[in-house]
Amino acid sequence: MQRTAKRRENACVPVPLSLFAQTSANFVFSTRKTAQGKCRQVGQPPLLFTLGRMGACNQADLAKALHISPATIAVSLKRMEKSGFVKRVPDPGDLRSNRIELTERGRRAAASADHAIRRVNQQMYRDFTPEEFSQIVHFYQRMQQNLIRLKQELYGQEEPTCAN
Repeated sequence: MQRTAKRRENACVPVPLSLFAQTSANFVFSTRKTAQGKCRQVGQPPLLFTLGRMGACNQADLAKALHISPATIAVSLKRMEKSGFVKRVPDPGDLRSNRIELTERGRRAAASADHAIRRVNQQMYRDFTPEEFSQIVHFYQRMQQNLIRLKQELYGQEEPTCAN
């Protein structure tokens, strides 16, 4: 009963949206700077990191893994292909489709992005105890579930442009 009352009380206290935006922006720009200029565009470190982890994959799977729209991923990949980070290769399972693959330059940049993301994460959670870290992960998971439920309410059975 007391926990329910506390939840209602907290619902009335506005959490500054800018705190989330600032944290996200600081993470992105710190990661990019830590990657030592190997990733020019803001979205490249997470994209390279993810593609490095997933291996060659199609554009739709990459967009879904990154929780961004297929249109956004297409623009980023076009830029990265032009810069020599990725290449498109025919999908052996479906010759009508292409898979996105890192080039040698892309693999070096992905390794740099991996290092940068790990370093920034380490710094971001530096003063957290294991219990606090566990709590924050739990809170993020709850927020994600709440937002997934909201998305389902808003879109119904429609699939929104971004992945879950």
